[in-house]
Amino acid sequence: MEGFLVFSAFYMQLFQIPIKISAIRVIVTVVPISLFLLTTAAEKRLFINRLIKIYSLILLVSLIGFTLKTVGVELPYSILNNPNPFYSAYKNYYFFTVYQDLDLFTRFTGIFAEPGHVGMISAILLYVNGFSLKRASNVIMTIALIWSFSLAGFLIYAIGLTIYLILKSNYPIRALMKVMLGFGCIVGVAMATYSPSNDDIVTQLILKRLEFDSSKGLAGNNRNTGNFDNIYSNFMQNHKVVIGMGSEEYGRKFYGTANSSYKTFIMEYGWGATVMLLLFMLLCLIVYPSRIGFGLFCLIVISFIQRPYFLWFIECFAYIVAISEFYIGRQTNNQSISENQAVIYSS
Repeated sequence: MEGFLVFSAFYMQLFQIPIKISAIRVIVTVVPISLFLLTTAAEKRLFINRLIKIYSLILLVSLIGFTLKTVGVELPYSILNNPNPFYSAYKNYYFFTVYQDLDLFTRFTGIFAEPGHVGMISAILLYVNGFSLKRASNVIMTIALIWSFSLAGFLIYAIGLTIYLILKSNYPIRALMKVMLGFGCIVGVAMATYSPSNDDIVTQLILKRLEFDSSKGLAGNNRNTGNFDNIYSNFMQNHKVVIGMGSEEYGRKFYGTANSSYKTFIMEYGWGATVMLLLFMLLCLIVYPSRIGFGLFCLIVISFIQRPYFLWFIECFAYIVAISEFYIGRQTNNQSISENQAVIYSS
């Protein structure tokens, strides 16, 4: 069962097979999630351990090959075309792919569709796994995240780390001050070396995207096209806003376009499904309440605004397991405190 679930978790990300029929899409999404909810706590724990180990191992193999390619080692490759017309051809190096080859400035994609997916998945799994760099898997995921140069990945990581340290600490104000000082130093160094004329990857992909744009706020706010926003505004006045236009119609209009945000989910599935998804996440938290779990809920919602991929099994399954594990961990800590207090009182 765990092997099947781990395979399912990677399925959507690795193969990117479009499913345009709503009924089939519901079946292949809801059924595995329902089965996963029926697994025991031990099975869920085994699943998340295997998931993180396999994911970090995949990243490690890709990172080794990507490093060799970056330093100039000639590696064999073939041209790979993604079925989604939004993506141009990849260079397939078999252990990793290259989406846009910029020599030393090439972003790390691994075997996934784009660097942003590596950044998003790594940032969320790092929260689930506790961020500690004493764990080899966390070191690997952190390196992959940094090398992806994903602005969204960096933001999710920074927000997640801040939430985690504050909620984990017995002195949240002190923890917040330390986090702000650390990020302040990083931002200060980045801004001190920033120049709009620089053509390095940090400037082009991170700092320039943080510049203010009068029409859309941050320059990096490019999740939806102007045409999509116009159609979305009209759609919000349509009676279909509750149930959505469905996968078939959405695919005909927007498949292969540069659109990915909470708006795409609402347009495809409607406000009804969006609210139900939010309720599902909240119910998991209500059944297994914890401060760290609440922080993960907030992080997933923030990630969803930019990339509505919660129904990707690698994200959804990880959330379900982490929420319960954070609760069990809290109960264990409370029990240990109670036992220690009992010992003190008895003596």
